[in-house]
Amino acid sequence: MRDVDDGGTILWIPTAKTEAGRRRLEVPGVVRGLLVAACHDQFGRRRPSTEPVFGAERDKPVDRQWIRYHVERLCKAAKVPQVCTQSLRGLHATLATTAGRTSHDVAAALGHVSPVVTERHYTKADATAGAAQARAFQVLIGGRSS
Repeated sequence: MRDVDDGGTILWIPTAKTEAGRRRLEVPGVVRGLLVAACHDQFGRRRPSTEPVFGAERDKPVDRQWIRYHVERLCKAAKVPQVCTQSLRGLHATLATTAGRTSHDVAAALGHVSPVVTERHYTKADATAGAAQARAFQVLIGGRSS
């Protein structure tokens, strides 16, 4: 079953280790076109909705090795230090928190039941403290906390 809507705005994660991991995520606008393109074959025809979005072109399952291979390949292509896939979750948590997203929002995006897990294992402590401080300053100068 297709795990992205036709417009590429929502990504469904139907299977995960926990109930919280099975979720729907809004896809950022900058990625939508790429995601929609991945749902089509090389001739621009929509692939059957029973095919997965990723990995279907080679009839290989999308597993840890598939993801690890592509993260390594993309790091090399971008000429940036190679990272593991788990560190991308930490980067996401830290950047989202720094940008002002709440711990609950970040936890939900990562598929965690509790923001405590996210803060303890994924988000850099200074990002959480800095975001809280920024929200407090916003309130103090007469704005609303997001």
